[in-house]
Amino acid sequence: MDCARRACLVVPFRNEARHLPDVLQSLREQNIESVRVRYIFVDSASVDGGARIVEEWLRATGADGEVLRLDRPGIAVALNAAIGRAQADEILVRLDAHTRYDPSYVRSLVDALDQLPSSVWWVGGSQSEPDAPGFGGALVRALMTNPLGLGGSDMRRTAGGLRRIDGNPYLGAFRPGTLQSVGGFDERWTANEDSELAARIERAGGEIWHAPAPCTYLITRGPWETAVLWHKYGTWRARTIRRHPGTLRARHVAPPAAVVLGVALACSPARVLLLPLAAVFAALVLARRRRGEALAVTAASVAYFPLVHAAFGTGLLRGWCSPVRTAGAPTPLPGLDAEAAPAP
Repeated sequence: MDCARRACLVVPFRNEARHLPDVLQSLREQNIESVRVRYIFVDSASVDGGARIVEEWLRATGADGEVLRLDRPGIAVALNAAIGRAQADEILVRLDAHTRYDPSYVRSLVDALDQLPSSVWWVGGSQSEPDAPGFGGALVRALMTNPLGLGGSDMRRTAGGLRRIDGNPYLGAFRPGTLQSVGGFDERWTANEDSELAARIERAGGEIWHAPAPCTYLITRGPWETAVLWHKYGTWRARTIRRHPGTLRARHVAPPAAVVLGVALACSPARVLLLPLAAVFAALVLARRRRGEALAVTAASVAYFPLVHAAFGTGLLRGWCSPVRTAGAPTPLPGLDAEAAPAP
């Protein structure tokens, strides 16, 4: 990385006091020179003292950084507030407050942007096996690691080195000027904001790549809360597809198709097929489970995975039929130069 160029690490958080110490420790251990890094933490109306933890960490470490306090919650809102304070020549690295970062994480992302051509505007890392306590946490971890759940996602593949990907990565680094050039995140999107942004970046001519920069996601929701969250993801994925039809993929169609097929089978004489289909699914879940996973967790996964897929599928159908207006360009954001071009 050019010695004159710094990385601006943006960390939005809301009521993450329980995880912030581990996350901050992982940031302290980054192997990139401290003079090349500054932090913008954005507190989205927390009530658990998280901002105080961050401020004490900044004082104790002497890190260059600040804490913004917002009254209005929302990931897109928080990210845009930080983007507006980023310098034009800074690489912007998006982080979150429930992920631990490998010591090489930030350096790997900024080095990747240096190695790749200027047509690459966004480089994301790899979400390695998540960490969670208890049976509920183990069940959500199974969902995120088993290909029959959500484990087949490209962002969870750590192998393969630098490669171009289709759609958004997990978190990642943006070439200077990228977010300013596309107008930042659309604050109307309360979920799936990364995918909507990725569509605008690709439409503007930017490429999105993956780098082997590992991090560990800290599971913060139980099984039911996770299913509810995936219903929300489905709703906003549909709205993203409505705005950007080219983002539709077979993996988006499969969950609602399975929901419709399952209901149709259950209501017809062919319902006898449900049992062998369920048996095949259970066998596949067992065959692809994580090594060392408890059999009780695997058994529960056979019922839990379809629940999450159904939640996403019904959310997709809801979002597709929703009258919410999502057409057109995002609202112009104060302080962002929509005419700026990403710097090489």
